[in-house]
Amino acid sequence: MAPRTTTQVTHRKIAKPTDPDADVLSVSEFCRKNNISLQTFYKFIKDMPETFTIGTRRLISREAAARWRAEREAKAKGKVRETASKAASAAAT
Repeated sequence: MAPRTTTQVTHRKIAKPTDPDADVLSVSEFCRKNNISLQTFYKFIKDMPETFTIGTRRLISREAAARWRAEREAKAKGKVRETASKAASAAAT
């Protein structure tokens, strides 16, 4: 008789591939795309993109996500320039 095989039931939801044409992202999809954890999202929710709810689901529009990313990139570029100018002025003295 062949050995019996069993499958483990994890009760986890299987992640569905994100529809690239979707107009909204769930919070978990947003976090996955931006490489941040759900805990970080909710810890710094005031700094995250604007969300809205439909029923019990919290969603983020693609436009809000794009604005959030552009703001972060601009802020990061400003810090890089600021650091470079400080380094240049320190080297000049």
